[in-house]
Amino acid sequence: MYRNLVIAVLVLAACRSAAAQNASPAFTTFHWLDAAKDAPLFQQIRAAFAEELRPDDPEKVKPVVAELYKKISRIGVFETSALVLIAERETATSTYGDYFKVFSYDLRSGKKTPSEKGFMKWRFKKLVQFDSSKIPDIVFTYLSCTECEADFLLAVR
Repeated sequence: MYRNLVIAVLVLAACRSAAAQNASPAFTTFHWLDAAKDAPLFQQIRAAFAEELRPDDPEKVKPVVAELYKKISRIGVFETSALVLIAERETATSTYGDYFKVFSYDLRSGKKTPSEKGFMKWRFKKLVQFDSSKIPDIVFTYLSCTECEADFLLAVR
């Protein structure tokens, strides 16, 4: 009887482990998700950011201009963490340019951590390793300000 109980517990643990692995695949190297090729994971993350993707209510954000068009610009995944960039603008046809909000997202817990600042005209440059950490550094450029003589700045996350 004790042997059967141990076997049942081991089988249950193995099934839970397999289900957890299927729910959130881990990438051992940094990987930009492709909305078509990585559709299940992309849609899972998109659903988790439904609130952040909802258009602003102009009455609630006054006197700030409402961002009525929001979309996921890019999602990068490393192991069980994701880097989520959300592009925002006044309207879908606005030519002013996108403002990017950046989030870290834990695929296991669902915890979202926003970056303390956003970026205008965020552009990915390359992945680099500045230290011995297995997590790569992301090098990108962004505009220094809006409505001024802006400079493109180089940054690392």
